[in-house]
Amino acid sequence: MAGYIAGRPCIFRGIKYLIGDLIPFEAVDPRRERALIDSGHINKNPDAMISGEALQLMSVSAAELKIDITISKSGDGSKTAVFLTPEEINLVFQAWVENADIANGIVAGITNLDVLAAIKSRETRKGVTDAIDKKIAELTPAPVEVAAPKEGGEVGEA
Repeated sequence: MAGYIAGRPCIFRGIKYLIGDLIPFEAVDPRRERALIDSGHINKNPDAMISGEALQLMSVSAAELKIDITISKSGDGSKTAVFLTPEEINLVFQAWVENADIANGIVAGITNLDVLAAIKSRETRKGVTDAIDKKIAELTPAPVEVAAPKEGGEVGEA
């Protein structure tokens, strides 16, 4: 990562840098850094100034990483966002490129409604879309019926 931005034309370790060029940390002698900053030859790159603690907080494992993907809903042209892990994105692409039998097997093993929605957003094979609809129906809880109140404000049995 570039640790500095050239404020004036300069040469470090035989490489010419013009105003605005990014200069790597290792190009600048740490003993001269303060003098070069004070003279305006270089400026610290704010994008590179991340503390070790902040970097540790920013680090996440692939299992924790969720990527925001905007997909089209089928039919009406509206869009929605889903959040998927890299592994889930891989499942989406596998379902799209494999033959229908393998895609149906992939769909059968999915338990995340967002993954199913992502697959369905671009799926055109009727057998696969039917399998997705069936899986969504299995994963979606049935609506609970609420009884209408009787006269006098009491709730009757459904």
